[in-house]
Parts: sequence; structure tokens; C-alpha cells
Amino acid sequence: FRTDLTYLELPLNLLYKKSTVKGSLFIGGGPAPSFYIGESVFYSGYEGFKKFDVGITVLAGYELPIGFSINLHYTHGLLNITYDRTNFPVIKNRCAGLSVGYLF
Repeated sequence: FRTDLTYLELPLNLLYKKSTVKGSLFIGGGPAPSFYIGESVFYSGYEGFKKFDVGITVLAGYELPIGFSINLHYTHGLLNITYDRTNFPVIKNRCAGLSVGYLF
């Protein structure tokens, strides 16, 4: 069995930012609704996956005074996304990532 699922995640985070002379530390989190946009499946008994999921996102990062930032984030899916409860009783989405950015 192999499947590659693609969901578009739209996190709605609230952030707390603590500024210092050397930069700013921020932490946050919130809900993350996700919408199915595609898949690739190789399995004869395939029943399908749900088209909507919702998760909880947490993140932490650091921003330099010149605008560069880096953060780590994790999303934990809350809903069971499978219709095939016989072969796969529970399947949940998970996402972890690293972001690097520049604010101007």
C-alpha cells in the first residue's frame, strides 16, 4: 500500500512576540483547516479519504532586527481522514516544517 496525499493547509495562528535589542522571539498556535487537493494511490481496496481536515498548529521562532526570521511549526490533525475503517481504523494528518523568511 502506498498513497501520497496533498492537502492545502491554511493555519490561523495567534502570535506572542517578545522583543529585545538583539531580536524577537515569538510563539503561537491556532486552528489549521486543511482541504484535499490531490492524491496518488496504489492499493486495490482503496476507499478514499475525506476532503476536509482540521488540526492544531504550534510554532516558535526568532526574528532578527534586520528582518530575517526562522521558525519551526507542527500541525497535528484532529480528524480521522479515512473512509476505510476496516483496513485502516485511524489515519490522521501530521505536518512539521521549518520556515525562513524576510520581513520588509
